Amino acid sequence: MADALDRHVSKRAGEIRREPFTFGDGDIIEKLVRDAGFRNVVLEERVKVVDFPSAEAFTKRYISMRVPLNEIVSAASDEARKALVADVAAELSRFESETGLALPTSVNVVSAER
Repeated sequence: MADALDRHVSKRAGEIRREPFTFGDGDIIEKLVRDAGFRNVVLEERVKVVDFPSAEAFTKRYISMRVPLNEIVSAASDEARKALVADVAAELSRFESETGLALPTSVNVVSAER
């Protein structure tokens, strides 16, 4: 989605979409926790599946709920918004079936002792 936002809306919109993933590298997270003085650090990547009626529904909902992304996209032209949704839907089509979109997402979970 971030790349589609870069192409159809603005670089700033793409940056906003990337922000939640800036701590995606488990090795960096683990090092930060250890460097902060924690021990017995355990990092676990967990994958969950997020269900939506369609890729289009996912894209529209995500954009509408994320401030200031929703404001930036709302200010774009109708043509740009349609192209954005079509681009993301095409990219996510491999996760769609007759029952909807099943999008795998991962999160890093850290446990440690002080």
